[in-house]
Amino acid sequence: PGQLANNIGLIVRHPKVMAYTFVAGLIFGCQVTYLSTAQAIFDDLYNAGASFAIYFAILASGIGLASFTNGRLVMKLGMQRKTITALVGMILLSVLLLVVSWSGGGYPSLLTFLVLGFGLFFCVGLLFGNINALAMEWLGRVAGLGASVIASVSSLISVCVALLVGQFYNQTLYSLSLGFLGCAVLALVLVVFAKGVSADAV
Repeated sequence: PGQLANNIGLIVRHPKVMAYTFVAGLIFGCQVTYLSTAQAIFDDLYNAGASFAIYFAILASGIGLASFTNGRLVMKLGMQRKTITALVGMILLSVLLLVVSWSGGGYPSLLTFLVLGFGLFFCVGLLFGNINALAMEWLGRVAGLGASVIASVSSLISVCVALLVGQFYNQTLYSLSLGFLGCAVLALVLVVFAKGVSADAV
């Protein structure tokens, strides 16, 4: 137990590991927020009915496409640069979704939402594997335990994000777009911090 506690302490005190862990929680929190409000959004705003599954699949395919292209992009850009690029993309798309929602009285047209949502989830798909890899990179001899700590902490953060953003849902896309925007901005700040801070592997 003493050694276990000591190793956990090494992990949670490592600035790079925890920064990327919080980033993973914020990004996963965006997805959980969407999953918890998706049916309400499509029913309340677009009267989707039986078409809900089709619209849901269209947005989910953004993550699927990102998974296919991720390896090639990592080889060209590197994990750090690709992560920053994806986060900037999330920020821009979230701002655009917020603007078109505001101009549309709380929600854009269905086609606009599907296009912007697809782009947002493409960025999320690019981030998933790379954020975890960036966190794991510094764990060395405690990688197994570190993977568990990262998963636990990031999952807790994601649930908190979803609970916080979800309670502001008011039959518009304001809360979803602001949630994505806020999480992406915080995540970008943490990634820049992690890139600049000096630390050795555990």
